[in-house]
Amino acid sequence: MGNHFVKSAVEVLANGFNIHPLKENALLFKYMEELCCKENTLYLLDDLEAVAEAIREYDAYLLIDLISLYDCKAAQQLDILVLED
Repeated sequence: MGNHFVKSAVEVLANGFNIHPLKENALLFKYMEELCCKENTLYLLDDLEAVAEAIREYDAYLLIDLISLYDCKAAQQLDILVLED
């Protein structure tokens, strides 16, 4: 999966969660659930370094906490990767 997809997905999620309160984001949570499903062809967490880079770029640190709802290990690794730089 390309780096462009990762950046686009993080941008969509970051912008969506910044615009609306969390309780009004059922569609974004569904999108995030699909992205965090290992069986999905659009699995976002294959390249955690690219995800960490996109999180820093879009100032989307909240996504790490939200990713932990679907994959705790990936969220822990993202915490480390985001803090490295």
